[in-house]
Amino acid sequence: MVWGCFVGNKLGHIIFMDKSIKKDIYIRVLKENLLGYIDTLTADGLQDVFQEDNIRSHITKDTQK
Repeated sequence: MVWGCFVGNKLGHIIFMDKSIKKDIYIRVLKENLLGYIDTLTADGLQDVFQEDNIRSHITKDTQK
């Protein structure tokens, strides 16, 4: 699986994972890679759009928190 983030020409991290993504792994990826990126976008005056599909690790209550 590949996880990544970008807005326009502002590229974030790209993460390659070779195992199934359970909610705990997905939450860790978001904490380690997405939150700081969103802070950077906000500091640059940009708004972010966060989009996911509806796979199980994306829609659990823990992930939504």
